[in-house]
This record gives sequence, C-alpha cells and structure tokens, in this order.
Amino acid sequence: METNFEQLINFTFKKERIQGKTRVIFLNLDQWKALAKEKNDLAQYYEELKKEKIPTSLPKEKETPKSPDYYHSLTISIKEPKQRFVSTSSRQRFFRTWQLCFINRDADLLIFLNPQEFPKLSLEAQYEVIVCEILHYEEHRSGKLYSLQKLQEKTKEIVKEFLNQL
Repeated sequence: METNFEQLINFTFKKERIQGKTRVIFLNLDQWKALAKEKNDLAQYYEELKKEKIPTSLPKEKETPKSPDYYHSLTISIKEPKQRFVSTSSRQRFFRTWQLCFINRDADLLIFLNPQEFPKLSLEAQYEVIVCEILHYEEHRSGKLYSLQKLQEKTKEIVKEFLNQL
C-alpha cells in the first residue's frame, strides 16, 4: 500500500508540475492522539495571537470560527516542516510536533494519517485524501486558491487517471 501511495504522490507531483517532496506517515493511536492534541493547542494559540493583533476599537465578530478538532481529522498535514518551530519556546511547547518536523525536515509536506479513520476508507477515497492534501500544499505555495468544487473535481480527476494507469 505504501508503494501505491508513493506512486500516487509522484504521479500527482508530475501531473500538476509541483516541485518538492511529500512524506506520508502512518502513526499508531497514541502518536496520533499526541499529535492531534498539539495541533489543537497550536490552532488555539494562533487564534489567541490573532485576537491580540485585532484592535479593540473594531467591532467584534458575532462568533469566532471554531478551529478544527484534529483528533477526528482524516489527516494532519504540515507544510514546509523545516521552517516550523524555529524558536526554542515553540519547540518546547509543541515538542512532539517539532520532533516529527525535525526528523522529516527534508520533506516539503508531511501527511500524517489517522490510524482509526483512514483505514476505514476505500482505497479510492484514501487516494483522494492524499491528493487533496497535496493540492492544498500547492495552493499554499502558489497563493492561488481553488474553489471547493474545483478542488474536488481536480482531486477526483487525478485519482481516476492514476487508477486507470495501474
């Protein structure tokens, strides 16, 4: 299965003319829980930083969008791990995540798979999740965002082509 993921990643990068290296990482449940907790804490930390930067004279939004609960996500991705957690305090606060970034710093995109939810998907759905993460990475790098519909269409098209070539 890992070989197919590597082939899918290579196919997607070639088809979309994306430069870089992606690593798909299978975690056990305890590792997933620890990573998800740190990603949830990190999301909350970023929300707090955003609130500090907004002047108090501006009217507050009715409801702040709720950050995702990574524990229930199919994947957790980290773009450009080499550039993450550069300060000592962030390394200490998010130690496990920093450690995974450090170990895999030669990759441009890390995709961690939820050990409970990801295996329940069909192979085609698993491929779609991975391709979607790669396309999100390309959006991040290029600054060009796809609409949700366009992203879904592009993902399905790439997976269909990949499956036809197997």
